[in-house]
Amino acid sequence: MVVVDLTAEQVKITLARKVGERIQFDDLRQQKFAEGADTDISAFIATAYKQWGLKSRQAICVVPSKLFISKNVDMPSNDPEEISKIIDLQAGRYTPYSRDEIVIDYLCMTTAGQHYTNVLLIIVNRKLIDRYVQIFEKAGVNLTRIAIGSESMAIQYRRLMPTEQLSGALAGIHIASDFSDLTIIDKREMVFVRSIPVGASHFKSNYEGAQQQFISELAKSISSYQDHGVGDPVKGLILTGLTSGLDTLEANIRELVPTLKDPAIPIRFFSYQKHFNVSESAGKLLGPLGTDSYFEIMSCVASEENLKIDLIPKEIKIKRKFREGGREIVNLGILIMTCLVMICVFLASKIYIKNNLISRLDKTQETISTQARVLERASTKSRVLRNLIEYRGKGLYVFDKVTSLIGSDIYLSIFSYDKEGKIHLVGTAQNMSGVFAFVTKLEDAGYFSDVKTNETKTRKEGAEEVADFDIDANLIQEI
Repeated sequence: MVVVDLTAEQVKITLARKVGERIQFDDLRQQKFAEGADTDISAFIATAYKQWGLKSRQAICVVPSKLFISKNVDMPSNDPEEISKIIDLQAGRYTPYSRDEIVIDYLCMTTAGQHYTNVLLIIVNRKLIDRYVQIFEKAGVNLTRIAIGSESMAIQYRRLMPTEQLSGALAGIHIASDFSDLTIIDKREMVFVRSIPVGASHFKSNYEGAQQQFISELAKSISSYQDHGVGDPVKGLILTGLTSGLDTLEANIRELVPTLKDPAIPIRFFSYQKHFNVSESAGKLLGPLGTDSYFEIMSCVASEENLKIDLIPKEIKIKRKFREGGREIVNLGILIMTCLVMICVFLASKIYIKNNLISRLDKTQETISTQARVLERASTKSRVLRNLIEYRGKGLYVFDKVTSLIGSDIYLSIFSYDKEGKIHLVGTAQNMSGVFAFVTKLEDAGYFSDVKTNETKTRKEGAEEVADFDIDANLIQEI
């Protein structure tokens, strides 16, 4: 996986791969460029792919928090489709730009029993997105996702300090070279993002002034988060990135940020370099004297499966689908033509073989047709004789078996048997119990199956009452 962080003046790129169950970072690169040097940036990215020898040219681009706008809004619906339509229609209200000038995506935070949805909007200027797309197209790289660094870092913060262990929300701060990224996670969801315009370079040039401004911006941001009411109060803080030399920052945060004064609230400085599996060559860029933090793009690699935000415009996705569909249609057409050619060759060869065979058969037909007719007549005669012999005497055999089961109290008026083994009996018994006893004898004799009484009725015959019956059965053919 390749992840790239593009800003106006600097490009950072990482190459990672899976080693067993872990992700290893094989290479980290960065280079500064003059403003508007997009062609040079494309060349830098293309060169990296060439040197890595990657056949699959795909990448994820990460947008830092200072380049997008985040808004917390409440939507009067819990239906995802309805929320999407509302955002699409009203997105322009939340920025000074028109709807056509921005690209927007969002995260929904639903709460049980709540009749509205808290939505975190991520809004980016379309010109920035178009610039990113063009840079990657010139580099010959397929841009699979435009993510935001805050979302991927939020996932890592949650792994480092699970929110289930806290009595409220978790805040994570990534200190980069020229700014800091504040991300707040509540109930396993990123709910608030702010960019603090103070980074490691400011701390190095004027530590006291930078520290004062940093803490002031942090206090305002946390207060703004609580005023929005989108989550629980902050009950934990993690700081990572370029944190070397910030020894007094924790104490000052506890003293000057009202919501973090409680000593029970954990504030931890975390060295992200130890959190990831980095190759020896790549690890040289992550030492304590490093001037750039790669936590943003390394978090994107580690969290890629769980990312939801994608700022690639819908029209670009549609164009790609059409392009991929067109390519598939061309490939399908070539495959169909190849198959048709092969089928034609196969059929032509079959026709040639069949014609030769037909000509030989026509020659032999004249000599064997007479013999075939003689054999046919003989076969017909033998079949008729075999049929007669097979069924000769079968009816007498069946009649004998039936009459052997008839006592003096029953007489038959109709007996029929056909070649399929079906037997039909019509007769009279002195009483109805004699009929039932006769049916039982037929079933237990072992010669007949499916014995069925179609009709039984009583009538007067002289002074006595007799029972007429109508019975069907099948002869067991194995007999």
